[in-house]
Amino acid sequence: MVLLPRFLQIFLLALFASLAVSSMAQKSPTWDETHYLGIGVYLAKERSWDVPSAHLHPPLSFYLNSLPFLFLRPDFSCFEKGPTGDYFSAVKRGNCLMEKSGLKEDHLLFYSRLPMVFIGALLGCYVFIWATELYGAGGGLFSLFLFCLCPNMLAHTQLITPDICLTAFGFIGFYYCWSGIKTYSKGKAALAGLFLGLALLSKYSALLWFPVFLAATACLHLKGSNVGKIKASALFLGIILLVSIFIFLFGYLFHAGEFFYGINLQHSLVSRGEPAFMKGEVSHSGWLCYYLFAFLIKVPVPMLVFLLMRCFLFKWVKGPKWVDTAFLLLPVISFLGIFSLLKTVNIGLRYILPVFPFLMVWAGGLAALNIYKKAYKRILNLFITVGLLFYGASGLSIHPHYLAYFNEIIGGPENGYKYLVDSNLDWGQDLKGVRDYMVKNGIKEIKLSYFGTVDPILYGINYRAFPGNIVLDKKRLSGEIVKGEIVGISATNLYPVHANLEKVAEHFRNKKPLAVIGHSIFLYKSDIAALMSFPEK
Repeated sequence: MVLLPRFLQIFLLALFASLAVSSMAQKSPTWDETHYLGIGVYLAKERSWDVPSAHLHPPLSFYLNSLPFLFLRPDFSCFEKGPTGDYFSAVKRGNCLMEKSGLKEDHLLFYSRLPMVFIGALLGCYVFIWATELYGAGGGLFSLFLFCLCPNMLAHTQLITPDICLTAFGFIGFYYCWSGIKTYSKGKAALAGLFLGLALLSKYSALLWFPVFLAATACLHLKGSNVGKIKASALFLGIILLVSIFIFLFGYLFHAGEFFYGINLQHSLVSRGEPAFMKGEVSHSGWLCYYLFAFLIKVPVPMLVFLLMRCFLFKWVKGPKWVDTAFLLLPVISFLGIFSLLKTVNIGLRYILPVFPFLMVWAGGLAALNIYKKAYKRILNLFITVGLLFYGASGLSIHPHYLAYFNEIIGGPENGYKYLVDSNLDWGQDLKGVRDYMVKNGIKEIKLSYFGTVDPILYGINYRAFPGNIVLDKKRLSGEIVKGEIVGISATNLYPVHANLEKVAEHFRNKKPLAVIGHSIFLYKSDIAALMSFPEK
């Protein structure tokens, strides 16, 4: 019986990795991936942050996505120096690296994504470990099942964006904080410092982990303490701080000033704000309820039910003390609360991705219910089993379109574009599907309004582009629509969020499409002739 949980753990993690790899093989680069690709190899070689996009995030995810360059020689002519905000040059660089890699199509990106799948699987291991320590093997497997078939975790563990790194290393660091503070273990303090340092190298928002951990640690002393415990806690925290600072400096090649420059840059971007979309409305000031709303419609319904059950049945969960609960829920409350207040960055559920593993571990308590009446226990177990089957079906049925997942509350992913866009649904990931549809249906050319940054020509797509987004080949720009031609419009561009197609978008938005590729790119046969003339954004 001891071997069974281990076997199931390995099986679930293998399933998670295979689903992620299979999905990413079918997906083109998302918006950010193109201009993040290869930055790490430049930073390591030149020890300089003087190329576009280098300051958008700390460098860890850049280093990880550049690991294929250990075996491939990058063409450094692709790198042009310039300010961080020069997105056109950054996108041009990413396309250049893929074209000159010597590999077919975007295979360079595929290999660059693989380290992130490993990071995701590592996170899954620690979800299992933490839940097992709290609720036993049943709780560990329950939480791991929730993790491995979560559409949102599968969506972001296959991308070279830094969200999975922040989520994984922050969570693992918190685990070692929680595990080590009980005995004031210096070894676990060092491990906590290591992973929190890696989190700092992932995203600037990792700074939130430190005050949250201090608050969780303070909970240990609320029911009384003494000088010895306070000193031991101070030493434990000191080790974490010193190790994390060293890891942070090492990752920045001891150029710490680049971190603070990036912080200032992000502050200016947040202050300026990004256009946001929710339920058919576009806003430049955002909504307080944005992230809660996104959570409610992008998380599988069984998970929402499990969380509600966990709230109502908390008295019957065996094992954890209230301090253990504080370590799980304080990060959730902090991230969700702070990002809800930052209304100018309402652009994707991924910003609160770090709350997911904590909630999954907490939900694992449903596997450790101490209910004495057998009839009640049987009913609950049956209800939970049905919920798990429903949850698993949600994760498998959406494959490979994980980024576009929406739950049944709004009618599933086919209705997602009516409620949220951008990285919640349409981030440029479905060009391969467009190419396959064109080949299958004998379509020679397409008029394209694409919310993405990779050049469609990389996939052999003969296209003419609407103005409005980044278009590398200006000769392909066209504002004319001819009656009878095939028009492709990304879901995000059906609304005036980043590209304003004016009445053309409104016209097609109210038409039934020929096909919808991956729930994110809508294909139409034009029944109008129009001429648009407006500048590229």
